[in-house]
Amino acid sequence: KQIDTLAAEFPSCTNYLYLTYNGVSDDIVPSESDRTVIVLGSGAYRIGSSVEFDWCSVGAVKTLQQRGYKTIMINYNPETVSTDYDICDRLYFDELSLEAVLAVCSFEHPFGVIVSVGGQIPNNLALPLMKEGINILGTSALDIDRAEDRNKFSSIVDKLGIDQPKWKELSTMDEVDKFVEDVGFPVLVRPSYVLSGAAMNVCYSKEDLGKFLEMAVEVSKEHPVVISSFMQSLMRSPMTEGWWYMPFQSTWNLQECIREMLRYSSRRRRFMVSPLQRSRGLPLRLPRSCTLRDRSTSSSLPRTHTSR
Repeated sequence: KQIDTLAAEFPSCTNYLYLTYNGVSDDIVPSESDRTVIVLGSGAYRIGSSVEFDWCSVGAVKTLQQRGYKTIMINYNPETVSTDYDICDRLYFDELSLEAVLAVCSFEHPFGVIVSVGGQIPNNLALPLMKEGINILGTSALDIDRAEDRNKFSSIVDKLGIDQPKWKELSTMDEVDKFVEDVGFPVLVRPSYVLSGAAMNVCYSKEDLGKFLEMAVEVSKEHPVVISSFMQSLMRSPMTEGWWYMPFQSTWNLQECIREMLRYSSRRRRFMVSPLQRSRGLPLRLPRSCTLRDRSTSSSLPRTHTSR
């Protein structure tokens, strides 16, 4: 159905659409193009799903249009640019649920659906849509699942030989108790397919563990909850060309932590590389007490190297 943007004063003909159970006929005809792509927006703004996903959604729509595709946006947040019906060829102002997306797909017969630019809510629909035979464009639903499912992701990290804190998939409380006895508190409870770490908590006691496990299972009923050892012995600070690590003593108080962070931050500012230096390939010189680690190889680099 078309949304009447003229308050019934004049006949309205817009691409501003919605779904209803009560209609007996459609206001529009299905798209006849085989070059139609549906983009799923972010839904309501909240922590972890905000304006950056609106920017990505609009960017995806404009790129598709430049390549000759007709675009359909499904989103229901009136505060976004992606819900401006001048942005795309058709806008479905409706919920981002499996039922709604499948209804639009069955009507429009798109070439494919993009789920990877809208944040957590569209990501959660990737596997269900794939199982219904919908063509997922971009990152495959299986790869999204490997990244979102904590158990699968941690297993891949182990298989690749990459260091990570000890972890265990939650199956029974007896196994959880045994794991906690082995690694000790604190531990980190990590549910899968959650928005920006929702229900992810650090537990310092058995009481905390029981309470947070209930929350984690509630928000992620269909996927496993992973418990891992929570390491407190390192802090990291971002730096040009990689990450470097500063020691962190668990006995420090807040004032000492802030002092050390400021000290390392002031050092970092002294060897930040300007765009001009980077374009000229000038060397980057680090203080003697700093070790630079390359994120791609995890190997220590010499204190002097070119910014290229």
